[in-house]
Amino acid sequence: MDHTELKTRFLAAVETPPDLGAIRSLGRRLADAGRKAQAGDRLDLAAALAHTAFLAPDRTAEVYDALAEGWRGEAVQAEPIAPLDGPPEPAPPGLWDAHWAVVEDAIAGELDALSITQRTAASARSWARALSPASPRCRIATPA
Repeated sequence: MDHTELKTRFLAAVETPPDLGAIRSLGRRLADAGRKAQAGDRLDLAAALAHTAFLAPDRTAEVYDALAEGWRGEAVQAEPIAPLDGPPEPAPPGLWDAHWAVVEDAIAGELDALSITQRTAASARSWARALSPASPRCRIATPA
């Protein structure tokens, strides 16, 4: 897959809420593949985790638990944390372009760990500002 195909696949997948069964299957495939995982599977995982982090942070526990279950082959032995009731937040304009620019710069070797962290944090600030103050997720992202 070339960069254009990867970005197109990411942008299509990142707007879709993760399906927990698909996440379990993806976790199993990635664990089985080890260091030879397919680019598409790695990208699908990145998109699911980005969706969760930016658009539905209340689903973090269930998505990561599903991934861990698929990876390890056994369910996480913990009480489930219920997500909020409702659809994910819409992505603010420019969020995914900014996110993908970090990916491209990292591939080009132009970033170090600090730069990636700073740019990711800047994206998160922009995202939090774009949320409606009435949104329950706004209260999660910007605690008092």
